[in-house]
Amino acid sequence: MPQFTYADRMLIQAEQSLWNVTEILKQEANTDHGFTAKIRELMQQASQLAGEIREYNDQWETAE
Repeated sequence: MPQFTYADRMLIQAEQSLWNVTEILKQEANTDHGFTAKIRELMQQASQLAGEIREYNDQWETAE
């Protein structure tokens, strides 16, 4: 298993932050203010990036 670094720890935090952003954008997309299409696009991008980072971060998961 590779060495766990500070940068890896930051990627774990980034993943969680992106999931939080996705949830916030999901809530905001349900309001009617003319930005719904842009917000949904950002939500999709944040979700996709969080998923890609999760795939990387999965290497640190251990089976107990």
